[in-house]
Amino acid sequence: MEHSRGPEAAEEAAREAKLLQGMVQALQAEAAQLRESHGMLQAELDSQKAECNSQGMMCMDANARCQEAQAALAEAQAKEAMLQRQLEGLQQEAAAWHQEAQATRAQVAELLEQQQRVMSGSGRASLEEAGTHSKLLPPFGPGGLSRRRSSSNSSLSAH
Repeated sequence: MEHSRGPEAAEEAAREAKLLQGMVQALQAEAAQLRESHGMLQAELDSQKAECNSQGMMCMDANARCQEAQAALAEAQAKEAMLQRQLEGLQQEAAAWHQEAQATRAQVAELLEQQQRVMSGSGRASLEEAGTHSKLLPPFGPGGLSRRRSSSNSSLSAH
């Protein structure tokens, strides 16, 4: 019986060996597919990493440009504030000059009116009534009107 078992056992072992060999080949084929898939996945991962790095660089570049733009905006706002203060100062100065011009017009109108009365009046007696001749007209000559302007400028700068 042992002898009969020998050929059956050998056949059984041969079948098992054949079965195992088929399983090894199947596992080798699966391993080859897995290596190929791993290679493709690694290539995809490398591609994604490169894309991510590229986007990261673009993001850093955009952040740098944003910071530059914010600095330029802050500088422009500071200039705007300075120009606004200058404008307000000039508007105040213009208002003061306008007020002075109105006062001067009123004085000139009053002086012209007085001069008209003197001219239509009775000569010297009218001059004495109106005051001295130097009060009738604004002072001209060295230091006349220019002295008035410089004094008004100094009073403006004091404001």
